[in-house]
Amino acid sequence: MSSRKHPLEPGDTDWGKNMERRVKETEREAARARAEKRLNPSSPYNGPEMRQNRERWHLAKDVPLVLIGAVIIQTVGAIWWIAQLSGKIDNVVITIQEFKNERYTREDARRDRELIDQKLQTFSQADREFDRRLNNTEGRVDRLERK
Repeated sequence: MSSRKHPLEPGDTDWGKNMERRVKETEREAARARAEKRLNPSSPYNGPEMRQNRERWHLAKDVPLVLIGAVIIQTVGAIWWIAQLSGKIDNVVITIQEFKNERYTREDARRDRELIDQKLQTFSQADREFDRRLNNTEGRVDRLERK
């Protein structure tokens, strides 16, 4: 093994200079590659074709078909689940509407109370009438017994 350090190791005194040099080289290479693409007339990245290619949707070949299939199955499953959920919600709405139509409201209770009060008054009057008649009858029987 050599004792020589890697040129980009932090312990190297020229570390900063080497790093700057590498960054500049990388920038020059990238600029050169961009210029070659612009100057190459057969390149698909020139002019309006370049914009169309950038805007066009594409799928890389390294995306597995299993992943695509899984996403499709998951999407179909989600749509099916939402459709079932919608049906359940519709049933609950109908049930709630039926309960609202059948519920016993305060107005119903007030009417029932008034009806019960009227019947109670009628029964009270009938009871008083029966008591009056019974008293009259008992009074007549007592008078007849005395005679």
